[in-house]
Amino acid sequence: MGALTPTEIEIAHLVTEADSTAGIARARFLSPRTVQTDVSRILTKLGLRSRAEIAGESRRREPAEPPESVSVDRCLSPAGLKDSTPPTEEAA
Repeated sequence: MGALTPTEIEIAHLVTEADSTAGIARARFLSPRTVQTDVSRILTKLGLRSRAEIAGESRRREPAEPPESVSVDRCLSPAGLKDSTPPTEEAA
């Protein structure tokens, strides 16, 4: 989807599934206000006027599966490496 962030793409997919703001907030561990802000940004960036238009545009542009979420372990590891295990004394 155009210039949307990965989070906005995931929110758009959840909107496509007809999930409510509260449902999306629970699923993503966000506040409802954050979800509302993300939906507003999606509408603005894509020049749309409703959640139904987001759903239609999302179905038109993207495959059925949303992008893979980044795991917390990957976010916390150095340089985004998958293996975040610290080196052992033998390997150092």
